[in-house]
Amino acid sequence: MSPSIEFSDDPSAQLPEKMMALIVEQERINNAKRGTSRMKARMKNGHYVFPAPPAYKYVKSSDGNGGKVLVRKEPQATILADALNQFARGGLASQMEVKRYLDAHPGYPKGKIGKQRIRDLLTRVVNAGYIEYEPWGIALTKANHEPLISYETYLKIQERLKTKPKHAVRLDVNPEFALRGHIHCADCNQPYRAANSRGRNKHYAYFVCQTKECKIYGKSIRKEKIEAEFITLLDNLTPSADFVNMIKKMMRVIWERETKGLKTRQRSALATLTALETKMAALIDRTVQATQPALIAAYEGEISNLESQRILKVEQLEALTQNNNNKTQGFDEAYRTALRFFKNPRYLWDSGHISHRKALLRMTFADHLTYCREKGYRTAKTTLPFLINQTLSSNKGDKIMNFTRKENMVPHRGHRWALV
Repeated sequence: MSPSIEFSDDPSAQLPEKMMALIVEQERINNAKRGTSRMKARMKNGHYVFPAPPAYKYVKSSDGNGGKVLVRKEPQATILADALNQFARGGLASQMEVKRYLDAHPGYPKGKIGKQRIRDLLTRVVNAGYIEYEPWGIALTKANHEPLISYETYLKIQERLKTKPKHAVRLDVNPEFALRGHIHCADCNQPYRAANSRGRNKHYAYFVCQTKECKIYGKSIRKEKIEAEFITLLDNLTPSADFVNMIKKMMRVIWERETKGLKTRQRSALATLTALETKMAALIDRTVQATQPALIAAYEGEISNLESQRILKVEQLEALTQNNNNKTQGFDEAYRTALRFFKNPRYLWDSGHISHRKALLRMTFADHLTYCREKGYRTAKTTLPFLINQTLSSNKGDKIMNFTRKENMVPHRGHRWALV
């Protein structure tokens, strides 16, 4: 029924009704077409037009042209950006670790991202400050909103999604048992299990070997005992002041070398960008002249790949230019966290954060720790910096200053250094 139109059962009276319905339907189609055209135009101008993605929100534009623009929604944006960066670097080994990382932060809305939406979250190019939509023919376009991550980080994430995780990831990472999985039984060389045991008035945390063939099968060790001895192990690994000074001098050499090479890398990036743009222009000319659909599709695919490389190079060039113009960050600020770790590795453990404790274990120990129920920790295999410190300490540091001379340090695999 309609309040303004009277419908009739008379066939002759139904003709104007049908004509009215056709006109209204055509008007609806035209309105949808006009709306789509406006949305396409906004996307071509760098505006995101779909529902706001996670960690973003729409606000009214302040330029006087109307419409809404996409802006970061804090603190969700910072938390999500940190998760994406960690996944790109390998700090978060799987998509489920990304979910657990977000769920662990009280500032991130719970229930916003389920298991099935994690991959969609990791593949959104809008997080890198770009937009594209193939159904509308919108190629990769620089967006006007502030990105969460760089385009380079976005590409690293896509590469990681194509490969399997390098190691198995527990589904029940418990912040209460940061050492679980890193400590093996000295008798059977199998990882200790860890859990809480219910007492009369409270729970008690234990590590226990559950290998049936092991002679200490089922015998528990208090978590407080294992962690107290672990802290003692860390304290014994704390480098000497001379070694920390040596590391600082090595880092300063790297800092000076990187600072001097900044302009060289900037010129190299500019030359590469120019070459990419020249190659793209030549391919565009070939595409215009081509007549075979298969050849045109091949050219368009190559142009798309070159455009991705061009965007990456533009981003790198902008970062190099900004670093070249911004000298406010000095050596002490840039390497503050690294030097603090070398001075006192225990500070990461004392922070109490599970990600800090896991990072401490990866950076300090080259392999799992072996723990004997009667005698405590066996000799640990440490990473190279701590191994060098132990070697120098055993030699009473007689030659420690020789290692700090510039002629005794050679670059090895990028930013790593070998002592000769």
